[in-house]
Amino acid sequence: MSKKKVKKKSKKNLSSNNLNKEVKKEKVYTKERIISAIIAIFLIFTLILSLSSCMGTVSLEKSAKLLAQYYVKHDESALRKLGASSETAKEGIETEKAERKKEIQSSFARSGVEASDEQLEKIYEAQMEALKKVTITTDIVSEEEDTAEVKISMNYIDVESIDEKAAEEAFKDIEEGQSNSDKLKKECLEKYVDNLVKGLEEAKPSTEKNEAIFTFEKGAMSWVPEEMELFTEGIDSLMSN
Repeated sequence: MSKKKVKKKSKKNLSSNNLNKEVKKEKVYTKERIISAIIAIFLIFTLILSLSSCMGTVSLEKSAKLLAQYYVKHDESALRKLGASSETAKEGIETEKAERKKEIQSSFARSGVEASDEQLEKIYEAQMEALKKVTITTDIVSEEEDTAEVKISMNYIDVESIDEKAAEEAFKDIEEGQSNSDKLKKECLEKYVDNLVKGLEEAKPSTEKNEAIFTFEKGAMSWVPEEMELFTEGIDSLMSN
């Protein structure tokens, strides 16, 4: 089991999705960040709402698991169980989805290609379906009156390997020195997207689990991460090998 220590004031960049590829036989690397930083803003907002709207106190272990499920799987029902409205939970996910698609499009643009909205939607939906296969567990490490530590464990989808294989298949038939035409780029993009989506659909979660310990503090109606940014960065790190 891989243990990932979550440190305060961590500035580690947990995302690196770039499609830095001209149409040549070179390595293509497009590991899209699974979760955009913008979702953290909505987590903070919706958590504040949940503190004022919950009808009962949510336990420490349940609070941690529900937050992780919302963050990783975009599970609206998880946040509703913490007291947020359906509209608020949905708004956060829809905003993050739009931001994610922009990031994917930007990575393609750096290679001189533009994906259609249909292709972006296919990639996003395939990512989310793959993440639904991940198992998240929580265990209380320590608990005092107003503060506690919770260990969150989860397996992951090896997106990097899926991405690299999709790219290799898309570009394998290109001959050295072949003209880097718009037509060729479009054909390679179509192959790449199809291969990536298929790989994500067929993906199986790792047998290995990553884990990290997070500090939570007691709110009026539920437990919340002591540092939201640290929590989102830490969960990001658990989602990759």
